[in-house]
Amino acid sequence: MWNNEYWPLLIQAYLAKPEGIKSQWSRTAVDLAMELHLRPTDITDRLKTIDAHNSAPVERLLQHYKAHPRRLLRDTERLRHMSGFGDMAAFYDGVSTATHKFEALYRPVGGTPFTPAMLTILLDLYFRLVPTTMVDSTPEVRDIAQRTGLTADQVVEALHIFLFIDPAARKGSDDELAAFSPLTPLCNATWHRLDNGNPAIVAQEARRYYEYYVAPVK
Repeated sequence: MWNNEYWPLLIQAYLAKPEGIKSQWSRTAVDLAMELHLRPTDITDRLKTIDAHNSAPVERLLQHYKAHPRRLLRDTERLRHMSGFGDMAAFYDGVSTATHKFEALYRPVGGTPFTPAMLTILLDLYFRLVPTTMVDSTPEVRDIAQRTGLTADQVVEALHIFLFIDPAARKGSDDELAAFSPLTPLCNATWHRLDNGNPAIVAQEARRYYEYYVAPVK
């Protein structure tokens, strides 16, 4: 639920380089939406309000914080340390189902480090590689591992599970081990959610999440 006390956080997001409106799929918008338990579109809509410079109270606040960046940092830190801030149990009362579904895309599932967003990207990578290149030395594998914060071995494990799930793929003896992996049900759910592994639909969905993982995780 929106609270006007959140404006400093929105202004901080707006001023983050590159300054201006951030895409709803960007890490800045997604992370702030998850902090506030709003939809990313709620974040971008308010960033547009800041960018329009036609709301006198918001414009005064923007100019104030641009002139006093240390105060912006202090005020945003104070907000983040408020009792209950970012606490799902405290905030979910009255939060929409759509917000629940969005946040679930970026939260680890099944006791693994994988999120549904990551698994969508990995399924897209699966369709871009051939089995012989699904190894930790492949540049695309290493790049995705860096961006998602996974290890190259974890990326390879997911790729081999998708190979095991794919009814059109030839199976190797190693791939049969995927039947016993706790990651298999999660990959299977991703496969079926995306029209039974339809490459076009997978690519379309993955493009959104690539924007979140545009830079290596630090």
